[in-house]
Amino acid sequence: MPHHLFEEMSSGNYYENEKILVKDGIDKFNEFYQLFKRYYTNFSIEIKKENNILTLKNIPVNIEIKDAKEAKEAILNESSQLEEVRFTFSKDDDDQLVVSISYIF
Repeated sequence: MPHHLFEEMSSGNYYENEKILVKDGIDKFNEFYQLFKRYYTNFSIEIKKENNILTLKNIPVNIEIKDAKEAKEAILNESSQLEEVRFTFSKDDDDQLVVSISYIF
């Protein structure tokens, strides 16, 4: 995740479809992930930029999974791969640039 492109540094907890203020738009996110793709050559990362949406496929991640079955809210760290991550860029009511993120596991 390109934390440096967000207005506020985060712990990395991004909720699906939450609107997050960003410093730069889709082009800078695209540049970041193109570099990411060159670095992680052992993954078949796909990047597609179309209008205000940047779609990434086959992204390696280290995710936290809350175990709802146990009701203990145990968190399991698991290295995995996201099938798809979609960044949708827009302006909020104050005309500030925001991004919302959606995931497919």
